[in-house]
Amino acid sequence: MVVEDSRFREHRVPDGHPERPARLDAVHAAIAEREQELERLPARPAAPEEILRVHSRAHLERVAEAARRAPVHLDPDTPVSR
Repeated sequence: MVVEDSRFREHRVPDGHPERPARLDAVHAAIAEREQELERLPARPAAPEEILRVHSRAHLERVAEAARRAPVHLDPDTPVSR
């Protein structure tokens, strides 16, 4: 399964950061090679219960606060955009 949304390309980070539109281009090229093997799912907001399966409540709250204040950094390597 793969989740895609055009909004993913709106995420902007400083030059040189690995999470950038060029990386999405490479991922999309790899996906295109396996088109028939993949089920596409529409993007949707994750429910808090889904996030809490893999992250602590403190982390969830920290990310939610960062999203409210964006643009900010969670840490020196993790920018949060609107």
